[in-house]
Amino acid sequence: MSRRSDRHAHPSRAGISPAPRCLAAVTALSCCLAFGGCAYFNTYYNGQRLYRQAQGRSGRPFPDTATATAGERATYLKAVEKFAAVVRDHPDSRWAQNSLYYMGLSYYYTREYQKAERKFQEIWDYYPDSRFAPASRINAAVISWRLGDHDRAGTLLAPLREHGDRGIRERAAYLEALSLHARGNTAEAIIAWERYLLTFAKGTLARGARLDYARCLIESGQTETAISEMEIVAGQRAARASRHQVWLLLGQTYAAAGRDRDAVRSYGRILSQRPDNATAARTEYHLAAVEARSLAPRPASERYLAVANKYPSTQASAQCFFDMASLMEREQLPDSALALYRRAKSEFGTGPVAEAALRRASNIALLLSYRAESSQASREQGAVLQFLMAEQYLFGLSQPDSAAAVYLRSAAEFPDLPIAPKALLAAAWTMERHLRDTAAAALVYRRIIDGYPGTRYANGARDRLGLPLDQAVADSEPDIEFKSAAPAAAAPPFQAKPDEPSPPPDEPAGDGGDAGPPTIPGPDDREKKFDAR
Repeated sequence: MSRRSDRHAHPSRAGISPAPRCLAAVTALSCCLAFGGCAYFNTYYNGQRLYRQAQGRSGRPFPDTATATAGERATYLKAVEKFAAVVRDHPDSRWAQNSLYYMGLSYYYTREYQKAERKFQEIWDYYPDSRFAPASRINAAVISWRLGDHDRAGTLLAPLREHGDRGIRERAAYLEALSLHARGNTAEAIIAWERYLLTFAKGTLARGARLDYARCLIESGQTETAISEMEIVAGQRAARASRHQVWLLLGQTYAAAGRDRDAVRSYGRILSQRPDNATAARTEYHLAAVEARSLAPRPASERYLAVANKYPSTQASAQCFFDMASLMEREQLPDSALALYRRAKSEFGTGPVAEAALRRASNIALLLSYRAESSQASREQGAVLQFLMAEQYLFGLSQPDSAAAVYLRSAAEFPDLPIAPKALLAAAWTMERHLRDTAAAALVYRRIIDGYPGTRYANGARDRLGLPLDQAVADSEPDIEFKSAAPAAAAPPFQAKPDEPSPPPDEPAGDGGDAGPPTIPGPDDREKKFDAR
C-alpha cells in the first residue's frame, strides 16, 4: 500500500471534506474486508474515535496547556490501548506511524510527558520523511517548554527554521520566541517576535505573538511601543473573553505609563459588556487602584473596601486589602497595616497576594515585637532594639525614610554607646543610597567624623567624603544581637529585602484566535487516512 500521501501532505493540510471522507472510509473498509485485513484498521478507527471523544472540541490554542479531566484521561488511555495494539501487531502497516503520533498526543494530555516525548521521538527516528516527523519535533519542543527545559526546546526547533511547510515554520518560530521569553532572554525574545511578525503578520498565531511581544516590550521599559502593539490587538475581532483579557492588560499598561484616563476608559469597555464575575472583579480592582492614586488615604481605602465587599473571597478582594494595608504602612500605622495584611491572607489563601501579605505581616509583627521589648529593656538593649527596628524598616518593610529616622533617633537617645556611630553611618548610607539625598548624607558623615573621630565608622564616613583615613583606628564592631524569650525576636535581625509585589498584572491566557490551529499541532480531522489506494 502506497505511503505517498503520508510522505508529502502536512498533517494540518492533508484532508478532504467531511462527506468524501466518509466515502473514503467506506471504500477503505470495503477493501480491508475484501483482503481480510480489516482488523487492524478497525482497531485504529476505534482509537481515533476515543481520542476525538476525549478531545471534545476543536480550535484549541497553540501551544495547548490544557490538562485532561479524570473522565477525559480514562478515555485517552483507552485510545492509547487501541493505538498500541496497531503498532504492536501491525508495525509495518500504514497506520503504525499515525498510531504512534496519537499515542504521543494522548500521553501529552494526560501529563505523561516522558511517554509522550518517547512516542514523538520514535516517529522522527523511524519515519524521518513522514509528514508526522516535523509535527512530532514541535510537540516534543512544547513538552520541553512546559517543563522549563528551554535549551532543549530550542535544540528541537532549530532544524525546522527552514522547513518547507509554512505552517511548521510558523509554529516553530512562535514556540522559539516563547521559550526565549520564558528563559528570561527578553532582548532576544523581542528580536524573535519582531522576526515572527515580519514573516507571519497574518498567520494564525499572530494575535498571541503580538501580545507576548508587547509583554516583552513592557519588561524592557518600552511601554509606549507595547501600548501601540496591544492597541492593534484590541482592535481585532475576537471572542468576548479574549477581548476582555486584552483590554485588561492594555488598561494595566496605560496605568503603568501614567495614562490614567486611558486606563479608566479601557476598564470601562470591559465592564460595559457584562464580563464574567472573575473578570469583573479583576477589572474593578484595577479601576479602583487607578482612582486611588488621586485620593487621600481614607477615601482611597474606602474605594478599595467597596470592591472587596462586592467580590468577597476572591483574588481581587485580597489585593484590595493588601493595597489598603500598604496605605496604612505609608501612614505609619503598623497595627492597622498588620490587621489588613492578615485579612488579605485570609481572604484568598493561595497565590502571590497571599504570599506577599504573609511576608509583610511577619515583618510588621517583628517590628512591633521590637517595640514592645524596647519599652522593657535595659538601656543597652533598648539601643540595640532601636537599631534593629531601623533595619526592619529598611530591609523588611522597604521604608527607607522611616529607617533613617529611627537610626538617627537611636544615635540621639544613646550618644555615649558604641552603637551610636554605627547608627549614624547607617542613617547616612540610607539617605545616600535609598533616599538619594546626598546633601543630608554628607552632613551626617561630618557629624560622625566630628563626634566619633577614633572609630571605624568615622573612617567609613571619611571614605564616603573622599577624605584620608585615620590609620590608627582600632575599635571593634559593637554587638547588636538581642536575645529575648518572645517568639518574634528569634527571627534573623538582618533580612534580605524580599520580593514584594503588588502581584503581577493579570495576563491574557495563550490565545491563538477564535478558531486557532490544533493545540499540539498534528493531523486534523480531514487527513486522507481512509484513502484505499
